[in-house]
Amino acid sequence: MVKFLWKKQAGMTGRDRRRSREQGKEKEKEQKAKATATGAGKRWSMGLINGIRKSGDRKSGERRSGDRKSGGRRSKENKDKGTMKGGAGSAELGKKCVAWAESLSATGLLEEWEGLEREKDGGRPSADFHKVTAKTRYSAIPCVEKTRVKLAGYPAGKDFIHANHVDLDTGRKWILTQGPLAETGSDFWAMVWQEKCPAIVMLCQTREEGRDKCLQYYPEKKGETKKFNLGPGKELAVTSESVMKDPGFMKEQQVTLNSLKLKLQGHVQPVLHMQYTTWPDQKVPSFPDAMVPFLEKMETHVEEQVKKKRVTSERPVLVHCSAGIGRSGTLVLIHSLWRTLLGLAQADASGGPGPASDKTTDKSSDKSSDRGAPRGVASVPGLLSSLRQQRHGAVQTLQQYFFIHQAVIAELKRQRLVPTELLAPIIP
Repeated sequence: MVKFLWKKQAGMTGRDRRRSREQGKEKEKEQKAKATATGAGKRWSMGLINGIRKSGDRKSGERRSGDRKSGGRRSKENKDKGTMKGGAGSAELGKKCVAWAESLSATGLLEEWEGLEREKDGGRPSADFHKVTAKTRYSAIPCVEKTRVKLAGYPAGKDFIHANHVDLDTGRKWILTQGPLAETGSDFWAMVWQEKCPAIVMLCQTREEGRDKCLQYYPEKKGETKKFNLGPGKELAVTSESVMKDPGFMKEQQVTLNSLKLKLQGHVQPVLHMQYTTWPDQKVPSFPDAMVPFLEKMETHVEEQVKKKRVTSERPVLVHCSAGIGRSGTLVLIHSLWRTLLGLAQADASGGPGPASDKTTDKSSDKSSDRGAPRGVASVPGLLSSLRQQRHGAVQTLQQYFFIHQAVIAELKRQRLVPTELLAPIIP
């Protein structure tokens, strides 16, 4: 056996051996994370769980009734306050938010996560996945064939990039992908150009804990240009036109907004690069109340590009971290849950079905959709189950799953859409 392994390693190039060692270290790290995720997540979430138990197990119908009325009043008071596109604060939104918050239970969130973990195999991997190891950052994370992005102009079998289209029927389309490698930098920009992505959301740093997590694929300084070869006679120039660090809307979080101009064969395409640098790998940021404002900034930029007719509203926003599943999946789910609450409230106000009601509520054919949410209330398990069918392994830890709820609850508190009596034990 030792002789066989020696021969196998002898046939590998130095680059292959380095990649094999790096993947081995990453696999060991993933195994340790899995072994501790449940315990760490439970410890981290005890405050949230205890608060949910206090609010969810109230016996007094009179108190609940008072809370609902209070929620309606506060919603009317805040009618003119801005929210992520989909509607302003309203009485119906207040009711939906109260119903969603009250549907949470101490054991429910844990049961949801455990059930989702049992079902998380996701869609069928791409047939080309195992043939393109040089283009795959983590060999243990397959790329779903049904939703994978196919690079146009490449021959069959060579159009692979580890990226997936994601659509959760909440009014925003996405591409989730891994952090580019040295071998895939040109493919990454070819995808951005092909899909006409109005924004790139980067949730990692190029190096974390002494390890390479992502290629420095974009210019960091104003006026700097990076060039990429997309094929014969096709050189793409990526230029930074302005860089703004630490915008005020993100509190103490470290965020950089980089306005990029892409130029190819005389055509120009603007892209906003948003980098969130203080989100630890397989963990969560320190400030859940910063997440929706961050997403609102992204939406505002996309809306501006649509108004200027530079892109259409159907164009996907590209999101990546290192693997493109943990932090990326968490951000997309926060956005989708918030949009779902807005959509359900609009539907009740207008009498229509709502943009997200069919996929995320009362879906009897999908058991995971029904867990933890009564009819007409946003279902986080349903959203995550759908997301994992499109991007394998999205949302990696119990801690990230709780953070999705915490971020939305924090936004409800910020906009006073749910009575403070209900939120007090959940978010101090």
